[in-house]
Amino acid sequence: MPNSLKTAVIVILSRLNYTQAFSFTPNCTLPPYGTIYVSAPTVRSTLSIVWECLGILFLCTWSIQHLNVPEQRRSVKGFWNKFKVYVHAFLGKAKWAGLALIALEYLLGRAMAERKAAKDGVRRLQESYSSRVRVLREKLEDLKQPSPELSKLLEQGAPSWGIAHVYMANAGFFVLDTGISIPRLDRPFKINEALLRGRYWALNCRQWQKIAVENDYVDLPNIEAAVLERLDHKSALVTILAVLQITTHIAQLVTRTALGLPSTPLEIGTLAFAALSAVIYVTYWDRPQGIEVIHESKLDFDRLPLPGGAGVTIDDVNVEKSFKLYKLRNELMDLGHTYLFQDDYPSVSLPPQTSLDERPIPIPNHAIPVLSFGSGSKTRTPWRGFLRRLGPSNEISYVFLTSAFGGLIFGGLHILPIDSSNVVALEYLIWLASSCLVAVWPFLMLRSSFVVRRHFDNRMFDANPIMQGQILPAVEKASRSRLRVRTMVIEIAFLYTPYLLARSYLLIAMFRTLVFLSPVSFENTWAALLPHWG
Repeated sequence: MPNSLKTAVIVILSRLNYTQAFSFTPNCTLPPYGTIYVSAPTVRSTLSIVWECLGILFLCTWSIQHLNVPEQRRSVKGFWNKFKVYVHAFLGKAKWAGLALIALEYLLGRAMAERKAAKDGVRRLQESYSSRVRVLREKLEDLKQPSPELSKLLEQGAPSWGIAHVYMANAGFFVLDTGISIPRLDRPFKINEALLRGRYWALNCRQWQKIAVENDYVDLPNIEAAVLERLDHKSALVTILAVLQITTHIAQLVTRTALGLPSTPLEIGTLAFAALSAVIYVTYWDRPQGIEVIHESKLDFDRLPLPGGAGVTIDDVNVEKSFKLYKLRNELMDLGHTYLFQDDYPSVSLPPQTSLDERPIPIPNHAIPVLSFGSGSKTRTPWRGFLRRLGPSNEISYVFLTSAFGGLIFGGLHILPIDSSNVVALEYLIWLASSCLVAVWPFLMLRSSFVVRRHFDNRMFDANPIMQGQILPAVEKASRSRLRVRTMVIEIAFLYTPYLLARSYLLIAMFRTLVFLSPVSFENTWAALLPHWG
């Protein structure tokens, strides 16, 4: 036998013991005949830990998604066409599920902002109605004659919208059919301008308040809350499965702690995901989920005033409608959402004119609804002064402030004791440091001018009166000076990079440490008898 072959055989034989210790298969005896009940084994497998945690991560990241109303599509025929539509919808949800894995705190901030906007919307609708009634009554007392407008307003009554209605308005459910469309132009638009480009306009609650409550341009859509409940696709089965999985997981961790048994980093990380997902789910409790249809309201041009006032007359009916529509659009553009990631709508993404005449452009899922922080608000917010100091964009400031508290929960739970007996001390210190960084670092990012962009970069339009044939208003372009670019690069390097590295390390270490667990980590407890997946 050649020397090289002998050497290889010796090395293989010497490593047999190590190879056998690399994996372990429990060898339980079979129960005798006549056995009625067999208990669970006293050890748990690596895959049982993995499947249990992955099941919780999947249920949490999927069930907390409350996306806006998607693009309205024509009904298609054929298996492959329907399959393409299904895959497109699935990938859209999978994208937000992936975002939940790497930035679950942002989804908490978005949920908190949407809930505050919904509560503010209900209050502002009632205040606007009361204010309009009061003004009309004062005019009635001065003129000493009946007011048909006041009689109609009192007959209609106060707006019947609740939190669910405002939620769906901000998600693009209530659509205004203008009857005509503004011509498509091949140039970038601000998103709030692009949303008002076609025949159908997906308006938020603040915009509906402007045209239906503050002014008598249209009637506020009247839909019973029970109808929205029937449209809600919130799955009770998924919710029950998620609750069972999380309950079993918490019982497992509590029992192991009480018995002095260590828990794996994957289980601790899953607990952090489950806790933050539960907070998000409770925050979204009143919001309908999975609504994919729209409700249309027809615009009556006879109720719209002319741009030049009551004394102006236009002979051409189509020109008159166009002027009224442009004036209405200019009033509504500044009341649109704020956008975190992107506030421009590229011309290549703008649908063709035929599509603009058939269906509305959906409100993007990263849109942040308008929040009320003004001095006239009766409901005071404890953080209002702090938000004003952060920057003029109160919506984005509010999202990142509430996201920072989410990071405090997420990172704080990672500090819980883990099985570190077979882990290098330096790696365990990196785990603790990363957990503390995730918990505290978002508060240091709040002052970043890159995060808290100027409010008017998102919404500012030149809404001057239409004069001298200028129908399309000019959109103010955000200045991108070299100094601003340098500031963005510095802030990304010093504020975002440490946080992203810490978050990535925690996510990778959760699975990597499964190969360094001590034997007692595989000891089972009575919690394994509870119903669960894994």
